[in-house]
Amino acid sequence: MSEPSLYLPWVALLGMCWGSFLYVCALRIPSGISIVSPASHCPVCGKPLRAVDKIPLLSWLFLRGRCRHCQTPISAAYPLSELISGTVFLLLWSTNAVDWVWVAYITLFSLLFVGSWVDLKERWIPDRCSLGAILLGIGFSIWLPQLHGTTEIAVSVLCSLIGVMVGSGILFLIGALGKALLKREAMGLGDVKIMGGIGAFLGWEAVLFCLFFSSLIALMVHLGMRVCGQGKHVQEIPFGPYLSVAALLWMVQGSGWWAAYLTWVVGI
Repeated sequence: MSEPSLYLPWVALLGMCWGSFLYVCALRIPSGISIVSPASHCPVCGKPLRAVDKIPLLSWLFLRGRCRHCQTPISAAYPLSELISGTVFLLLWSTNAVDWVWVAYITLFSLLFVGSWVDLKERWIPDRCSLGAILLGIGFSIWLPQLHGTTEIAVSVLCSLIGVMVGSGILFLIGALGKALLKREAMGLGDVKIMGGIGAFLGWEAVLFCLFFSSLIALMVHLGMRVCGQGKHVQEIPFGPYLSVAALLWMVQGSGWWAAYLTWVVGI
């Protein structure tokens, strides 16, 4: 069998192409537009994109970030999405090469990626990302018991279901408590459901890990924004992206992160 490292350029290219598609999904889903039709086009002049205009990263650079036809600026979110996705593909490949678990992780990453973009821009997470993660997580647990460190399908499905209940249950309780104390919504149902999806794929240990580290990352980011004078008037914090980053950390390191978490937080 060929060395997994030989596939790295192709994995990166696949990831960048996939990232471009995921960003299109994030743009179209909130508007109720099909993700497959019409074909990619300039939203201003309506001209369809040529094949040469769809080369990841390079096309945006060659076109200097503008439409070939009407010179309308093209959002830097396109190459950023391609770069993020290509990097994630490589990270997950480096730890799960030639393993079907990689496909499961890429599926979860894709749902989290789209959900996070929508959450950042619209302050909500589409059900097809959150509920889709729950259903697909259970499905992958049936197909790939090793996703939960076992060879028994029944054990894997049980781990997945526990992950859903723990993930959704904890955030639901936090949201209910926050609402009672603050007299306003403290946690969106989208966050509750997407945490259930993370639990379905990764199990209850990952839920606890993600809850801690997503909160820590969110705190650091928003403290930094306040220091820079940019976060003083923020009323709502889109929590989905932080959950997604924490889930990605878990997928890259898995049990290693869990062991570090237990040592640091619990002292085991």
